Amino acid sequence: MPYKDKLKRLEHQRIYQPKYREEKRKRLLLVCKRCGNNFTPKKYKSYIYCEECSKYRKLKINRESGARYRLKYQDKLNENARLHRLENPEETKRKDRENDIKYQVQRKKYREEHKEQIKEYNKKYHKKYYITHKKERSEYHKKHNAKPEIKEKNHQNYLKNREETLLKDKKNYQEHKTEINAKRREDYKKNEEKWKIYNEKRRERTNKLRKERRLKKGEEMNAKKRKRWKEDQNFQIAERLRCLVRNCFRKYTKTGKIMSSSKYGIDYKAIMESLKPFPEDISKYHIDHKICLASFNFVNSDGSTNLEEVKKAFAPENHQWLTAKENLRKIREDKKLSIHKRINLTKIQNRKIYIVVNTKINMALVFIDKTDNSKRYVHRYGSLILLSRNPKGAEDTMPEGWRIEQLPSGHIKLRRA
Repeated sequence: MPYKDKLKRLEHQRIYQPKYREEKRKRLLLVCKRCGNNFTPKKYKSYIYCEECSKYRKLKINRESGARYRLKYQDKLNENARLHRLENPEETKRKDRENDIKYQVQRKKYREEHKEQIKEYNKKYHKKYYITHKKERSEYHKKHNAKPEIKEKNHQNYLKNREETLLKDKKNYQEHKTEINAKRREDYKKNEEKWKIYNEKRRERTNKLRKERRLKKGEEMNAKKRKRWKEDQNFQIAERLRCLVRNCFRKYTKTGKIMSSSKYGIDYKAIMESLKPFPEDISKYHIDHKICLASFNFVNSDGSTNLEEVKKAFAPENHQWLTAKENLRKIREDKKLSIHKRINLTKIQNRKIYIVVNTKINMALVFIDKTDNSKRYVHRYGSLILLSRNPKGAEDTMPEGWRIEQLPSGHIKLRRA
């Protein structure tokens, strides 16, 4: 019943109306316009959004209004911020640190929650970026890596993590061996000329580095050897013996020294013991072979080295100490004997006899040119056969299909048989 008295009606509304509204609100179920979920409004009003969406909407509205305001008064706000920073530097630093920490925590949290999504996005983005900016990236990296500071930095990082990187590369290659090799082959076929140029440059660079390393190592080793040569007498004698062996194989064999001295039957320790007691001043003495090396036949018929003759030549009993003068005199006499033994060739030409001396000095054919009495040696350079004055690497027998003629003038010539 409507109240006739106005005061009573108002009092009734004040007491009973909120109760009715609360009951009605609880019975209401609305649908949110943003998220589409059902919700009951807190107050009896025509709400369109739920509580969470309404908060988001308010924030959005505030942001938009704030952005409008900032655009309008941008210069003024920037100036005020700058002045505030200058006036309160400590406070600004403190706030910056706090904000950095806060943002770092937020970023970390976001990355942990959306790990897979970020990975997928990065893959897609990087693929597109690499395809579109391939040349720009390569040019930039070339310029950047060419700087001396960055070269040093990269080198130091490589040295620090060398073992780890090598192990990783090795594991990766072992796991994907076939795929990697197939890719390399395809790439080589596509860019064959480019790879050839790259390989040539690489060879030049590696050869240059090897030469530099050899020189450095050689200098270090020579310095160490000189020091040890002066201090250690046994080392000095052992080095002399090694030098004798090397020179013998170079002069009297075709192959040279291709094995260790122990395989040839040479025992340095036994030779050193046979040479004891050592003379006081070793620099004035030479290690001599009692039976000279020229008298041994070190080469077999098939061109291989005769191991039995090597053992006999370098037997401990065949070594002795001789003074430098005595040893040099003995070497001259041995050479003369070897020359007189091996004169074995005569030539008749134009009813005159020309003697062509075929002597085997150091296991090489020697022919004397009558014009200037100089020695000539036969050399083989692949398919070419030439005469030269260099005894190194000379032939010990005449090649098949060739002969030597001495002209009336005294000159020597090679001709086909």
